[in-house]
Amino acid sequence: MEEERKYLIILDLLARIIEANKGVEQPDEKLFEAEPLALKFFQHSASTFYLSRGTIIKDLPFFEVNFFDASSINVLARAIIESFLTFHYLFGSSVSKEENDFRFYSWLLGGLKERENFPCVLPESKKRLASEQKLIQNYEQILKNNKVFLNLTKKQQKKILDGNWRTLSWREIALDAKLSNLHAEHFYRHLCGYAHSSSLSTLQLSQADSRDKQLGLFDVTMEVIKIAMSNFIFEYCKLFPSSQLELNNNPESKKVAEDWLWIGQKNIECE
Repeated sequence: MEEERKYLIILDLLARIIEANKGVEQPDEKLFEAEPLALKFFQHSASTFYLSRGTIIKDLPFFEVNFFDASSINVLARAIIESFLTFHYLFGSSVSKEENDFRFYSWLLGGLKERENFPCVLPESKKRLASEQKLIQNYEQILKNNKVFLNLTKKQQKKILDGNWRTLSWREIALDAKLSNLHAEHFYRHLCGYAHSSSLSTLQLSQADSRDKQLGLFDVTMEVIKIAMSNFIFEYCKLFPSSQLELNNNPESKKVAEDWLWIGQKNIECE
């Protein structure tokens, strides 16, 4: 299939530009966090493609499982979009250094706050949490000295210090990344329905009584992932010269990604 071939071209290009930057010394310590975020994004995108070819389990005693898992694909697609939007929020958006520092350390603090109150039994876990407490205090102090943080209301400051790291909605970040309103709001909401098990998501699954109908539940999703991958590729390459060089060394793949970048920016509406 042509669309499957394009997905693989973009996925391969994504792997190439991430690999090109591996082990390269970074002038800004914040950029060290860009690589694991890129890896997370790639793994989600690769696993989604794997699922798109069908879920087959022959080892069950009762019967053989063989179906297209639209639910998991749509849930993964939401994670893919949020990973890209997180990357854009932290590294791709055109903001001041103060704003960039504020976003970055709010994000780091938010991750540690998630685990702060986990019950610990093992000595290793207690030691790790004690170490993370020092990091939490460090990030809190950095934020308290940040002009962007100081300009927030007391209520907003408390939310940041409690671990709520985003000051923009996913829709606002998507529009800042130049995605169309169709993708920034309407389709993202559709994917959230699958993540939260809305009645529409279960209705669609119950109506998908053939393989063609099952495929139809995620064909548009795969296109949206191609848009997300293409956007990620170009934003990542702006940060890292070695990745940009790898991108330029693959002009045919670059052209495919450019096409999907343009598709994602088209301001089309639902019919």
